[in-house]
Amino acid sequence: MSNKFYVLGPENFATLNTDKAFKGFNYAIDNDFLFLFGGSETADSNSACSKTMYIYDIHENTWVTKEKKFLSDMMCSSVCVREGEIYFFGGYQNKIIRKYSPIADRWFKTKLGNIPDDSGITMTGGLYCSRPCIVGDKAYIGGSGVANSNVQTNVFEYDFTTNTITNPQVFKNSAQGCTWLKVYPDESKFMQTMRLTSTAASVGYRYGEFGASSFTDSYSKDYTTSDTMVRNVVGEFEDGTILDVRANIDGGNRLTIKVIETKEDSNGKTYAEASEIYHEFEEPIIFSANEAKTANNMDSRDRMFIPYFTSAACNEIKLICISKSRYIKSQDQGIATTLTNKITNVKEVLSTKIDYEAETGTEIRIALSIDNNVTYKYFKNGSWATVTDKNMVKNGEGMTPQEFENLTNDNFKLLIGNNESIDIDVLVTLYTNDESATPKIKKISFKTSELLTE
Repeated sequence: MSNKFYVLGPENFATLNTDKAFKGFNYAIDNDFLFLFGGSETADSNSACSKTMYIYDIHENTWVTKEKKFLSDMMCSSVCVREGEIYFFGGYQNKIIRKYSPIADRWFKTKLGNIPDDSGITMTGGLYCSRPCIVGDKAYIGGSGVANSNVQTNVFEYDFTTNTITNPQVFKNSAQGCTWLKVYPDESKFMQTMRLTSTAASVGYRYGEFGASSFTDSYSKDYTTSDTMVRNVVGEFEDGTILDVRANIDGGNRLTIKVIETKEDSNGKTYAEASEIYHEFEEPIIFSANEAKTANNMDSRDRMFIPYFTSAACNEIKLICISKSRYIKSQDQGIATTLTNKITNVKEVLSTKIDYEAETGTEIRIALSIDNNVTYKYFKNGSWATVTDKNMVKNGEGMTPQEFENLTNDNFKLLIGNNESIDIDVLVTLYTNDESATPKIKKISFKTSELLTE
């Protein structure tokens, strides 16, 4: 199992140092920006959270701080992202429904205003970081009690188009720590995590029928007081595989990722326990009180990001990234300058190299096509321009060998886009203004990521 996933450690990402402790934060990812919000110096849910929002740019690998934008009564909200807006449903003893627009940098209170009293949520425990599930135009939210109580809470649905809460009290849940919810597209079944007590826990996933009072365990494991409980569902990949994480196993500062794969059964799908992936770090792994329980922790490349603290002071935050190994890395493809200059089945281009000879008075220009030689493009001033004439030297178009070798993975992303598997054709112009001098190309190499077929 573990070879189907890889973990990128904190050394790959910029570190965030907060002015004060930022305990109990939530987070969400939208448009490849990671937003951290709701942290508190004391992590006391009765106290106001910080008004500071920290934003991580995944592409630029940088952190930005926004002051006085975050509302101070939103700690432990249930969070999801839809159409570029981050929705906040309540929180600890908080019934307000608000949304934040990163583009406008503005907060909005929805027309509904508050979660109605008849929604079935017991606000003494509140939503407490539960994870909504979006199906179509609806968000399904399951409340959960605080860590040391068995507050009875329910699942309700919020309609984004009508701005209403419907189908309240569809399923009563006495299990504490309902942190993750999945609703199937036909909306007749849902699945949630369960955790029964704080001393001996049965942790797993349950199927429930909307409108029914019964459920079926699809995966569970009993834990005792000496065990570190698994209760942090990180996310779900396209094939239904889900991940749990837990930290500081046996006091060894190890991060454990439990991979749980789906299997078909009469209910549609169940989940079976799979292998655990251990990753050890020199520094402590301390999760926020909310840990990995918020929605939308995946970027555009289907990579999951988990922020964590490096000490009990909770003022230094680093990132761990988990991704499914969908592509084989580091496949070398070489071409000679023949009639068919093509590399195939490409998802990413990691680097390029060209072996050539060019005497004084000669030039080499290169352009690339991803539409079967219909158009050719070259990288210039931060974007890809279209070649107007295949004699690129004449119009000052195309890339020199050095410019070609300087292309980065991010430069190629602008060319390839979201295509899963493409062919790239290479156009080369060899130019000389001296009949006795001829430029030569021996080989052009691409280091690529190819689509993995299992």
